[in-house]
Amino acid sequence: MSIIFLATSPLHVIISTLIASSLNKEKCNLVLCGKEKQRIKQFHALISDWPESPFAKVFALDKAKRPKDFINVITEVKPTEVITGNDLVPEFFAIAHLANNYTFNLSYMDDGLHSYIEYKKELPSKFNHSLKNLVRKISKGYKKPFPHTLGSSPLTKKAYLFFPNLAKDNILNKECSSIGINKNSRNLLSSFGRHCLKNLHIDFPRAEETLALFVLPHFSRMNNSIKNEFIRAIKQAVVSGMTPMIKNHPSNNDDLISGYKSLYSKVYIIPKSLPVELIICHHPPQFIMGGLSSIFLSTKALTNEVRFNLINDDYSSIPEQLSNFLIQPT
Repeated sequence: MSIIFLATSPLHVIISTLIASSLNKEKCNLVLCGKEKQRIKQFHALISDWPESPFAKVFALDKAKRPKDFINVITEVKPTEVITGNDLVPEFFAIAHLANNYTFNLSYMDDGLHSYIEYKKELPSKFNHSLKNLVRKISKGYKKPFPHTLGSSPLTKKAYLFFPNLAKDNILNKECSSIGINKNSRNLLSSFGRHCLKNLHIDFPRAEETLALFVLPHFSRMNNSIKNEFIRAIKQAVVSGMTPMIKNHPSNNDDLISGYKSLYSKVYIIPKSLPVELIICHHPPQFIMGGLSSIFLSTKALTNEVRFNLINDDYSSIPEQLSNFLIQPT
C-alpha cells in the first residue's frame, strides 16, 4: 500500500500530517500544488527539512493542471490511494484522470467548513457542460463529471473527516472515517509548527502564555459595530491575562490592524505571510473570535480547551447541529 496526499492548502498539509502519523512513513507521500507557487516552495522546503516528517517523499509541482503533470509522481510512487483535500480544483481532475490506468482509489479529506455546510451553486446546462468538456479534453487532456459541490465528487468513494457525524449529506453517502487525533499526533503537529516558526524566523509568544486569536474579516464587513466588538473583546482578553493575537484578512489594508496595535502594546500581529494553521499547530489558542471560517473547526478538532465568538449573526448561517457543537461549553 502506498498513499499520495494531494495538498493545495495549509489545512490539507495539517490533515495529511495527522492521517500519515498513524501509518508507515515509507508508504506516505505528500504532493504540494495549487495556485500559490511561493507557498508551495515554502512548505516544500519546511517539510523536507523537518526531522519528524511522517512523509517518505515530498513533491512540489509548479504545474499540475494536466494529467501528464502527475505521471512522473504516479509512476515513482505507484499509489494505491490518492487522498485529496479539494475535489473541485483542476489538480484533482488531472490526477483523477489517471486513476483507471494506474489503478488507484480516490478519497476526500476534510476541507473545512465546506465539508459540513452546503452552499447553493448554480449549475450549467448539460449541453454547456458537454461543450466545455470537449474543449477541456482537447486543451488539457481530461474531462470533468457534471459539476458538484465540494466533497461530493462521484469519483471519491471514501472521506476522512474531523467530525463525520456532522458532515453534509452528499459526503455522508461515502465511506466516512474519523481523523484520529491523540497525544502523539498533537505532539507531532506542535513539532511541525515549532519547526516552521523557527525556520521562518517568526517571533512568537512564549509557550506558557494563554493566547486569544482574533481573525479579522474582509474589510467589507468591518463596520463600526464589528470594529467596536473586536476592541471590547481584545480589551477583555488583556484584562483576563491573555495574549491577543490578530490575523488580518489577506485583502485588508495594514492600517486596519495598526489601530488595534496602538490600543494595547501586548497585542501580537500575525504576519500576513504566516498561515494561521501553523500557529494552531504550535500553540492552540484558548479563545478565537472572527467571522465564520475553517479555523474554528480545525481548532476545535485539535483541542477541547477553546471558546469561540462568531461576529455578527454568523451563527445563524450554519446548521443548528454545527452551531451547537461550536458553542457548547468545554
